Amino acid sequence: MPDVAGGTPKKGMKVTIGGSNLTLSKITKKAGCDATTAYLLDSAKSVLASAAFSGNDATFSYPLISGAVYYFVADSGGSTHNYYYRAAGTGLPVAGTYLTWTNGYTGSADDATARLIASVTVDVDTGITLSDDSVNFLVGSKSVKATWTTSGAHSITHVATLGDISAYTGASSGTPVKGTIGLWVYQSSANQLSDLVLKIGSSGSNYKQYSGTLSNPNKTLAADTGWMYVLFDLDNPSGGAGTPVWTSTAYCVISFTAVSASGNASFDYFTISKSNSIGLNGLGNRRDSWTTISTNTY
Repeated sequence: MPDVAGGTPKKGMKVTIGGSNLTLSKITKKAGCDATTAYLLDSAKSVLASAAFSGNDATFSYPLISGAVYYFVADSGGSTHNYYYRAAGTGLPVAGTYLTWTNGYTGSADDATARLIASVTVDVDTGITLSDDSVNFLVGSKSVKATWTTSGAHSITHVATLGDISAYTGASSGTPVKGTIGLWVYQSSANQLSDLVLKIGSSGSNYKQYSGTLSNPNKTLAADTGWMYVLFDLDNPSGGAGTPVWTSTAYCVISFTAVSASGNASFDYFTISKSNSIGLNGLGNRRDSWTTISTNTY
């Protein structure tokens, strides 16, 4: 592998995701490369997530959408760094089980060399699937049904960006000063899921985290069935990372714990309101599009 000094732009590899239910968990740089930070970029080269290298590894937890194009790159914050690359003519594309390496990235253009990145690790959750629920729904003609075959942590992520929601959060960035997100959850049997958590922000490195509470204090996920309304109080986060920018909200994940070894639950009417007490219900179809991720490693 040639070693070239004087690199400054973000360099790496371009891939197309070929599997479902995938989460980026680690980017590993070439030994000897002194880049300090790994980045996940979308097809337009916008940063979706970043993580500092510890040794040669940078750890992530970011959902990857099937069929989407991403760049896995590294940089030293604009400072000069050594980088390694795989020479051209190595037979691109290289197809893997979950992703296909289609090109390298020079920092300004695609080319046939993989720069800086030695490997990428993804986690796959084979224990959960999503489908349409045309029986149990509140708006439109269907809700989103999650079916699992393993207990423990699972997540669903919003496929499309949510855009500018600063009018609802009352802040252009940082911690919201107002606002509530609401989500309806359906259980056909009690105690199917618990610990509903929302992560929302501008990227997987810049988000706020919220613990869900049922709007009806007389109901619990452990004891009740049917539709229940879960609220996430935006000005009262329970955690998070970085500084989210609410004018360009592009990261939204709902996590839950599956209590039963196998079961299902349906989700519908995901809304946001300027109110500090309730989400915006009563307007239009709020099913939206979701995909699955997981915190489990296989």
